[in-house]
Amino acid sequence: MSYRAVKSTKPMKLKKQTILELGKILNEEFSLTLKGKELERFAYCLVGYFDLLLKIQFREEVQK
Repeated sequence: MSYRAVKSTKPMKLKKQTILELGKILNEEFSLTLKGKELERFAYCLVGYFDLLLKIQFREEVQK
């Protein structure tokens, strides 16, 4: 299986409740207050970051 075969073409859709829960965690754990579009952008960046980490891990496992 190649790397390109698992590459996603659409970003994952996050539920509004999930984004709000992330905002609550950021506020309680890190005293960081993000709201609205700023919080939504942060959530999608975080998902993108972990998606990238998984792709890197997969690529490394395939090359072994």
